Amino acid sequence: MSSTFDYNKIQDTALSLIEKFGADAAVKKASIAAGANAWNAPQQVASSKVGKAVRTEYSLYNINGTTIKAGDVKLLLAAKDLTVMPAQGDTVVFAGTEYKVMNIDPIAPAEVILVYVVQLRR
Repeated sequence: MSSTFDYNKIQDTALSLIEKFGADAAVKKASIAAGANAWNAPQQVASSKVGKAVRTEYSLYNINGTTIKAGDVKLLLAAKDLTVMPAQGDTVVFAGTEYKVMNIDPIAPAEVILVYVVQLRR
Protein backbone atom coordinates (compact mmCIF):
# COMPACT_ATOMS: atom_id res chain seq x y z
CA MET A 1 0.00 0.00 0.00
CA SER A 2 1.49 3.30 -1.09
CA SER A 3 0.86 6.53 0.75
CA THR A 4 2.15 9.96 -0.16
CA PHE A 5 2.96 12.74 2.21
CA ASP A 6 1.03 15.97 1.64
CA TYR A 7 3.56 18.80 1.98
CA ASN A 8 0.82 21.32 1.16
CA LYS A 9 -0.65 20.62 4.62
CA ILE A 10 2.76 21.27 6.17
CA GLN A 11 2.95 24.51 4.20
CA ASP A 12 -0.45 25.50 5.63
CA THR A 13 0.76 24.66 9.14
CA ALA A 14 3.95 26.70 8.65
CA LEU A 15 1.90 29.71 7.54
CA SER A 16 -0.52 29.32 10.45
CA LEU A 17 2.28 29.19 13.04
CA ILE A 18 4.17 32.10 11.49
CA GLU A 19 0.96 34.17 11.38
CA LYS A 20 0.33 33.35 15.04
CA PHE A 21 3.84 34.04 16.36
CA GLY A 22 5.34 36.30 13.70
CA ALA A 23 4.71 39.67 12.11
CA ASP A 24 4.52 41.37 8.71
CA ALA A 25 7.67 41.54 6.61
CA ALA A 26 7.80 43.80 3.56
CA VAL A 27 10.01 42.55 0.74
CA LYS A 28 11.17 45.52 -1.35
CA LYS A 29 12.39 44.90 -4.86
CA ALA A 30 14.14 47.58 -6.85
CA SER A 31 13.66 47.77 -10.58
CA ILE A 32 14.65 50.20 -13.30
CA ALA A 33 11.92 52.13 -15.08
CA ALA A 34 12.60 53.71 -18.44
CA GLY A 35 12.48 57.47 -18.65
CA ALA A 36 9.49 59.24 -20.20
CA ASN A 37 11.51 59.77 -23.37
CA ALA A 38 14.94 58.93 -24.76
CA TRP A 39 16.52 61.98 -23.09
CA ASN A 40 15.40 61.11 -19.56
CA ALA A 41 17.60 58.75 -17.62
CA PRO A 42 16.07 55.52 -16.29
CA GLN A 43 15.01 55.73 -12.66
CA GLN A 44 15.06 53.17 -9.89
CA VAL A 45 11.56 52.25 -8.70
CA ALA A 46 10.89 50.23 -5.55
CA SER A 47 7.91 47.96 -5.08
CA SER A 48 7.09 45.98 -1.96
CA LYS A 49 5.04 42.92 -1.08
CA VAL A 50 4.09 41.91 2.45
CA GLY A 51 4.51 38.43 3.82
CA LYS A 52 4.52 36.85 7.27
CA ALA A 53 7.77 36.06 9.06
CA VAL A 54 9.48 35.16 12.32
CA ARG A 55 12.83 36.69 13.27
CA THR A 56 15.51 34.54 14.90
CA GLU A 57 19.22 34.86 15.56
CA TYR A 58 22.15 32.88 14.24
CA SER A 59 23.93 30.76 16.84
CA LEU A 60 27.57 31.51 17.59
CA TYR A 61 28.39 28.23 15.86
CA ASN A 62 27.03 29.60 12.55
CA ILE A 63 28.78 32.98 12.70
CA ASN A 64 32.05 32.71 10.77
CA GLY A 65 32.75 36.41 10.18
CA THR A 66 32.67 35.98 6.41
CA THR A 67 29.35 34.73 5.06
CA ILE A 68 27.48 35.11 8.36
CA LYS A 69 28.58 38.02 10.51
CA ALA A 70 27.77 38.98 14.09
CA GLY A 71 24.52 40.95 14.01
CA ASP A 72 23.06 39.12 11.00
CA VAL A 73 19.43 38.13 11.41
CA LYS A 74 17.73 34.91 10.31
CA LEU A 75 14.18 35.44 9.06
CA LEU A 76 11.79 32.54 8.49
CA LEU A 77 9.45 33.81 5.78
CA ALA A 78 6.28 31.83 5.06
CA ALA A 79 6.20 30.75 1.42
CA LYS A 80 2.44 30.15 1.16
CA ASP A 81 0.57 33.16 -0.25
CA LEU A 82 3.85 35.02 -0.83
CA THR A 83 3.56 36.69 -4.23
CA VAL A 84 7.21 37.64 -4.63
CA MET A 85 10.27 35.56 -3.85
CA PRO A 86 12.99 37.55 -2.08
CA ALA A 87 16.39 37.62 -3.76
CA GLN A 88 19.91 38.58 -2.79
CA GLY A 89 20.20 42.37 -2.79
CA ASP A 90 16.52 43.01 -2.04
CA THR A 91 15.49 44.88 1.08
CA VAL A 92 13.25 43.53 3.85
CA VAL A 93 11.52 45.70 6.45
CA PHE A 94 10.68 43.78 9.62
CA ALA A 95 9.54 45.28 12.93
CA GLY A 96 10.38 48.77 11.68
CA THR A 97 13.98 47.92 10.74
CA GLU A 98 15.27 47.77 7.19
CA TYR A 99 17.68 44.97 6.27
CA LYS A 100 19.51 43.90 3.13
CA VAL A 101 18.99 40.32 1.93
CA MET A 102 22.37 38.58 1.94
CA ASN A 103 21.29 35.02 1.24
CA ILE A 104 18.12 33.01 0.84
CA ASP A 105 17.57 29.31 1.32
CA PRO A 106 14.18 27.82 0.39
CA ILE A 107 13.18 24.85 2.52
CA ALA A 108 11.45 22.70 -0.08
CA PRO A 109 11.04 18.99 0.47
CA ALA A 110 9.34 17.37 -2.51
CA GLU A 111 9.45 20.67 -4.44
CA VAL A 112 6.89 22.37 -2.17
CA ILE A 113 8.51 25.46 -0.61
CA LEU A 114 7.49 25.58 3.06
CA VAL A 115 9.52 28.59 4.22
CA TYR A 116 12.38 30.76 3.06
CA VAL A 117 15.31 31.10 5.46
CA VAL A 118 16.51 34.62 4.71
CA GLN A 119 19.83 35.97 5.96
CA LEU A 120 19.52 39.69 6.65
CA ARG A 121 22.08 42.36 7.48
CA ARG A 122 21.67 45.98 8.56
